[in-house]
Amino acid sequence: AYLARKYLSGSSLLTQEELHAAGVSCDICVTIIDWAVPKIAKYGCGFFFDVDAVAFCNAIGLGPEDPLTWACTVLLIGSCSEILQQIEHYVTSSEAICKTLGAC
Repeated sequence: AYLARKYLSGSSLLTQEELHAAGVSCDICVTIIDWAVPKIAKYGCGFFFDVDAVAFCNAIGLGPEDPLTWACTVLLIGSCSEILQQIEHYVTSSEAICKTLGAC
């Protein structure tokens, strides 16, 4: 519940502990960021609120019963502004972005 309140309040950067508590490992982060960077670069972070981060995570192959759907959603909503900032600084390597986020 704490993490959900944090994301809904607009707090953007997750701690490494929060990422790991949500199940976001380095490999998972890299996979999610591979899919997300083109969308964030084109549409910004509002895309995940307009489309719904859960729907995006389901669309990339994570089902509603998959625990990685929560990890994906947490990562996208909780770290989108940091991801966008990295993209704006021409950092598009998923691993580099995940290192900045503290997932790798």
